[in-house]
Amino acid sequence: MAQDLGFQRDPKHWISHDSSLVTEEDMEIRRRIFWGCYTSDKLISLILGRPVYLFYDDAEVETTERLPDFPEMAPWLPAGVAAYDGRFADINPLPLVPCFKEQIRLSKIIEKMLSKLFSTRSNLEGLGRQACLDSLNFELCSWYEALPECAKWNKWEPPSTPLIPSVAALHLLFHSVRIALNFDHAASGHSGAMIDNARKDCVSSAQDITHISRKYRSQYGLLHSPLIMIYAVMQAARTLTLFGTAEEAQYLVHSLDECCAAWDLAEQARNKLTQI
Repeated sequence: MAQDLGFQRDPKHWISHDSSLVTEEDMEIRRRIFWGCYTSDKLISLILGRPVYLFYDDAEVETTERLPDFPEMAPWLPAGVAAYDGRFADINPLPLVPCFKEQIRLSKIIEKMLSKLFSTRSNLEGLGRQACLDSLNFELCSWYEALPECAKWNKWEPPSTPLIPSVAALHLLFHSVRIALNFDHAASGHSGAMIDNARKDCVSSAQDITHISRKYRSQYGLLHSPLIMIYAVMQAARTLTLFGTAEEAQYLVHSLDECCAAWDLAEQARNKLTQI
């Protein structure tokens, strides 16, 4: 539907006969609508296992930029941030747009992963499949290392340090994707250096997801968690069930209990995980 409506075209081309009808702010908001559809498409594809519908190369929409915060938006700032108490007052500007731009970059890698490696018609086998897997892992690591400072997360920071929700969501997506990419390889039952590396990557990402979810839970609670939290906890739980300890996996399964009120998917995931 987004393509039928022409969202893949940059808004500056929508009304060419009278540009005064569309302000710069309007065009920027419309660009965000497309990129929001693009990134959501990748997350839904990961969860449902369906093909991606929106491709990066098919779009001519320019990269989104930060807009000034309008005074009339002030009453809405606490929305979506539980127990807002001004804890982010010293973080100016909040890294919402930088994190969104990084999510777009990460979504390009997800698109490649789903369309090349996990496509039902993929004919990659043996060394060819391993080469593709190595290339995607390299792209993920390069993306992670190139993150701007405002979008980075430090697992060793003090527990009292505020966890910015947009940063948490970005890193939950990254670690979920890394598990999704390597899990089948790690769980293949074979032995070897490459299999060991895949298992280490999966376990490392699962532990980071656990760390983020614990901190998010302590600061905001999990009752109104975003969808990426559900998917990340699912990926981490199945990883730690296979390669970690029962206690680690059980904590994540219990975390899903708190999310069931808002997400039916959390209840389904919890039931599936308890059967493993």
